[in-house]
Amino acid sequence: MVKYVALKFDPYQNDGALNHFSGEIPTSLSNLKDLSCMFLHQNNLNGSLPESFGNLTKVTQIFLKSNKFTGQIPLSLSNLEDLSFVDLSYNNFGGEIPNFLSNLTKLTEVYLSYNQLTSQIGEFQPSNSLQILRLENNQIHGAIPKSLSNLVNLIELDISSNNLSGIVEFNTSTELKKLRDLDLSFNSLLLSIKSKFNCTFPALKYVNLVSCNITEFPNFLISSEKLEYLDLSNNRIYGRIPNWMSEDC
Repeated sequence: MVKYVALKFDPYQNDGALNHFSGEIPTSLSNLKDLSCMFLHQNNLNGSLPESFGNLTKVTQIFLKSNKFTGQIPLSLSNLEDLSFVDLSYNNFGGEIPNFLSNLTKLTEVYLSYNQLTSQIGEFQPSNSLQILRLENNQIHGAIPKSLSNLVNLIELDISSNNLSGIVEFNTSTELKKLRDLDLSFNSLLLSIKSKFNCTFPALKYVNLVSCNITEFPNFLISSEKLEYLDLSNNRIYGRIPNWMSEDC
C-alpha cells in the first residue's frame, strides 16, 4: 500500500539527492488510490498532468514545482477533497486557473506562480480555508474579485506581475485581519480607499505596491502598526506623506 511518492530526498531542503527524471508522468501513477503525498518537484518532467490524477482522492500534498509541465491544470484536481497543499509553480501551465481554489475546503496553501495562466481569478467562497495564495508572474487578467474578502484566514497574498486591472476596494466589509504579506505590484490597478479610519489590516508586515497606478497614499495602512516593509515606487502619488505614518495609531 503506497502512501508516499518522492523523487527528491527531502522536500524542504536543497541539499538532498536530486534526481533527473524526465519524460511524462505515467497515468498508472493514478492507480495508487491510497497515495497521500506526492513529491515530484525539481526534476525534468514534462508533458501535461493526467486527468486521472483526480482519482487520487486521499492525496493531501502535491509538490510539482520546477519541472517542465505544459497544458492546463486538470480540472479533476477539484475531486481531491483532502488536498491541503499544492505547489505547481515554475512550470509552463497555461489556460484557466483551476476551480479548486474555491471548492476545496481543506486547501490552505496554493503556489501557481511562474506559469502561463491566462484566465481571470474566480470567486471565493465564505468557507475558504486559504492561508497562502501565490499567483505571481502569470498572464492573469481582469479584476480582483470582491469575494477576496472572504479569505478570512489569508496570511500571504502575491498576485504581482500579471495583467490585472480595475479597482481594488478596501472598505469596511474587508475582513483580511490575518493578512501579513501583500504584493500587488506590476499590475494596472487602482486602489479605492472607502474607509479611512477603519482598522482593516492590523497584521500587515510586508506591502509591495510598485507600479500599481496609485494616485494617493494608501490610507488603509493606518491600522498596520506592525508594518516593516512598504514599497510605493513608480506610482502617481502627489502631496505629502501623511502624519500618521510616524505616529502611533
